Parts: sequence; structure tokens; C-alpha cells
Amino acid sequence: MSAEKTSAIGDDAVADTNPPAPPAQAPAAPPAHASTHHAAEPSAEVQQAAERAARKAARRSRRKAAKALLYAALAMTALLVLAEPWLLVPVALTVVALSLWN
Repeated sequence: MSAEKTSAIGDDAVADTNPPAPPAQAPAAPPAHASTHHAAEPSAEVQQAAERAARKAARRSRRKAAKALLYAALAMTALLVLAEPWLLVPVALTVVALSLWN
């Protein structure tokens, strides 16, 4: 008998034209030297860069908070000086002290 399969339906013989299914292949195994532990862990340079970025973001947020506090204090001082002009004396002395501070 030939490699083609035939099925008889009544008097007609029909050739089966479907090719045979390829054999199932096992998934490829990773090379012996590859370790999944190192693949999931970022390198030291990447970790250092992430730490630097985190410190930079923290400094940026602290500076923004300090700037907001400074402007709030300046606005409050301006209002107090407008209400009581003699309060300009301690403000002036504070500015001079800060300018002399090393």
C-alpha cells in the first residue's frame, strides 16, 4: 500500500491530502552557563544609577518645600512690616546676620 491514505465513500476513493503532523518538540533548555538568578538582578551600575536618581528626587522635593516655606515666611513678614513698620528692624538684623554667616 502507498504512503497516501485513502478512504472509500461509496464508489469514490478520496486521497487524504493533509500532511502528517510534525513531531512535538520539547522546549529548548537554557544553556548550562545561564543562570536565572543573575538575569533577574540588575547590575551594580544600574542599582547605583537608580539610587542616585532617588537621592536627586529627594533633594529636589526638599528644595521645593524649603522654597515654599521661604516665600511663605517672606510674605508673612511683609504683611507684618506693613502693619507695624518697627518690625522692619529685626528683619533687617536677621538679613545682616544671614549675610555674615559662613
